[in-house]
Amino acid sequence: MIYENYSNRVLGKLENLNKIYANLMYSKADVLPSPMGFSTKEHFRTPPTEGYTPLSSGDHWGGEYMNLWITGTYTVPAHLAGKKLFVIPHTD
Repeated sequence: MIYENYSNRVLGKLENLNKIYANLMYSKADVLPSPMGFSTKEHFRTPPTEGYTPLSSGDHWGGEYMNLWITGTYTVPAHLAGKKLFVIPHTD
């Protein structure tokens, strides 16, 4: 009896958490084609207009006070039109 009540309480809390986090769970929809990057120690207030080089999976950048500016062009495909899209960079 006590175990059953405890289990029901825990399951209820898990269901509630699932409802809360459901809107925060993202899935990979696409990949930004040919992103370009510009690494610098400067703290620009506006994006640089030149000096970008191609970025590839596995590239390393960074260091103390380093910044990486990323740019690219993306055309939203028809199957993603009207959906909320987010850019989430994968870094280690």
